[in-house]
Amino acid sequence: MKRIPRVDARRVPKLCHLETIAPGVEFVEKTGQKDKESSKYTEYTQPKPLFGSKSKRKIISFLEIATDYNVKMISSRQMVALSFDLYTAGYIDKEQHLLLSFQAELQPNFDDTIGALINQNSAPDKQRDFIELWLERCVFEQNYPGPDHKRTYRLKIILNMLTALDKMAQTAQKWQKTKVDDDQTSIPNFPSLSLKRMEY
Repeated sequence: MKRIPRVDARRVPKLCHLETIAPGVEFVEKTGQKDKESSKYTEYTQPKPLFGSKSKRKIISFLEIATDYNVKMISSRQMVALSFDLYTAGYIDKEQHLLLSFQAELQPNFDDTIGALINQNSAPDKQRDFIELWLERCVFEQNYPGPDHKRTYRLKIILNMLTALDKMAQTAQKWQKTKVDDDQTSIPNFPSLSLKRMEY
């Protein structure tokens, strides 16, 4: 018996493929762009991130992230943690998370490759101003654009996110300072009042 090849040359995965190869992958049926009536193919979608079967991850607010990290004095290792917090909280998407979390200094062969070219040693724990670094990256990408035209847009979004984190942290510090000043000056020192009822 002769097998007839599919018109669109795509192999349809069986249910056993889903169970054995990729148990967490969702199976979605999509229709082809060229011939919507006759040609159907299957597509894998990326599963939603799960942080454990029974554990629930706390949603981190933007203010909490801004107060936890100082983006003007942050190391490469801390930037990876910041990127993960922004991604899990939903403030950046996967591509922006990959751009922000990839720090070349954390690579084991940095001193032999990139470090040898720019004459620098790896210092992943040295604190830097990442707003200035991302501004330099944006300017470089605008002057020397690559084949990916959306990269400049993604870099600008990351730069705006880091700037917003810095402004939010400064606002929170000013608010805390004024709150402490108000607490000290606005409440006068009254003598302690007795809770006993006075009988007249």
